[in-house]
Amino acid sequence: KSTWNELWRQLSHGAFPRAELVPHWFEYNSKLVELNFSNAIPKLDEIRESFATYLSTELRAGDGEPIVLVGHSQGGLVILSTLAFHLDSRRAQDLRQIAHCVLISTPTNGSDFLGPARSIIRKLPWVNKEQEQQLRPLDEYIGRLQRRIAGDVLFAVAPTEHSCPIPITAIYGTEDPIVKSQSARWIFT
Repeated sequence: KSTWNELWRQLSHGAFPRAELVPHWFEYNSKLVELNFSNAIPKLDEIRESFATYLSTELRAGDGEPIVLVGHSQGGLVILSTLAFHLDSRRAQDLRQIAHCVLISTPTNGSDFLGPARSIIRKLPWVNKEQEQQLRPLDEYIGRLQRRIAGDVLFAVAPTEHSCPIPITAIYGTEDPIVKSQSARWIFT
């Protein structure tokens, strides 16, 4: 949580200058590698399920106030996966309070970081193989996620049971060695 303090200060005084903004933090184990075998590294779908529960609780408690979701790296994929889950479940109406999503260095097209070495790394017993797979460039899971978000969020005309237009902004570094700008910006503004 302390990692976000400076970003929160900038957002609350710059991009979203509203005095009544209240931050809510969703934390999860996001390590690609876990050396303590008793700590299971959650899969992206498990994080999404947990976040969807958290989000529905926050939405109910927020008395209709607009919500801005901000996610960094895999956190952005968790946000996109949660949106797609609601759309697939014909529960797009649950997303109507989301006013905007901001994705920071999110590998929307995957990441080729450590590309050739990953074939060796993924064989290690403490590496989350599903996460590693889903973070590969042009992975099938990410491709399905992209099609769902493009068609039923970014290009949605009106809210329906399976679509909900939500603006999504991508923030990325032009020299980020882990998430290349073309992966982070995808088709977002």
